[in-house]
Amino acid sequence: MEERELKNGSCRVRIGEIEIEGDADFVKSIFKKVIEAAREILSPENSNTAPDTDPKKNSQALNKATDPTEPGTLSEGEVRKLIREFLERYDIKKRNEAAVIIAYHLNKYLNKKEISPEDLKKFWDNKVKPPKGFVQLLRDTSKKQWFERTGRNTYQIAPLGIHFVEEELKRKLAGK
Repeated sequence: MEERELKNGSCRVRIGEIEIEGDADFVKSIFKKVIEAAREILSPENSNTAPDTDPKKNSQALNKATDPTEPGTLSEGEVRKLIREFLERYDIKKRNEAAVIIAYHLNKYLNKKEISPEDLKKFWDNKVKPPKGFVQLLRDTSKKQWFERTGRNTYQIAPLGIHFVEEELKRKLAGK
């Protein structure tokens, strides 16, 4: 049996049994993902043979369904909280670093590919002093190649920005 304690509840998965506890929205979102995973396992495309009886494969599909880090499973408030925790954990003081961290979280947890100055302003955490202009902050940060321009005042996080958040900050923390 696999058991996960999640922010809004818990989920226990055993072969043939799934138990989800938490508030109504949480249970509905996890249940929906479990149903989608079950449909995938039992889909007609996979019906050339008997339903897959490999418990590992089916368990992986259910684990993916109950993973709270999948895009769309967290609310904006929960993403704000993750951003704040991230800024505190890595002791972020620079505005350009905060901007790329916000963009990373919006992309990863809300599936927001394009970032606007309004998005940054909406999710900005006062742990880092806000810039005078979010448009200029995005322009300046794109010069570090952490953002790529996608339109007028819209940007997406670039591979170097993702690398900064996922790798460089971890090394910075390990070095302390």
